[in-house]
Amino acid sequence: MWFQFENPDDPEDPDTSNLYYGFPAVAWGPESSVRIAVDNASAKRRIKSPSEREVGPSQIDLKRTQEWCKKHLPGVDPTPCFSGSCLQTNVYDNMYVLDYLPEKVADPNLHLTLCTNLPLPLT
Repeated sequence: MWFQFENPDDPEDPDTSNLYYGFPAVAWGPESSVRIAVDNASAKRRIKSPSEREVGPSQIDLKRTQEWCKKHLPGVDPTPCFSGSCLQTNVYDNMYVLDYLPEKVADPNLHLTLCTNLPLPLT
C-alpha cells in the first residue's frame, strides 16, 4: 500500500484532496490490475445515516484520479476497470486514540473492532 501526499489544488475547497492511495496487483485479484483512488472524505460528502449514501464513486473523483494517474504514473492505463465506493467511519477531528481495555472490562470473549479510513500498523 502506498500514499501520495500533495497540497490541495484549492485549499478552500474540501473536495480537492490530493491524497491518493493505492494497492499493488495481487494474485487473487483481477489480472494486472491495481487499486488507485483519491481519499476524499470531505465535509461536503459526510452523512449522518447510511440511508443517505450515494452508491458509486463521484464522477469528479474518477476524473481527478484519472488525471492524477496520467501525470504521476506513466505506463498505467488510467481507464477504470472497476469502480465503487464504500462507507467509512471518520472522527470529527481526524485524531484517533488507540488504547487497551481496562482489566476490569477486559473479557477474552469480547472483541472490539474499530473501523477507520486509515490503515494503522498494529503489532
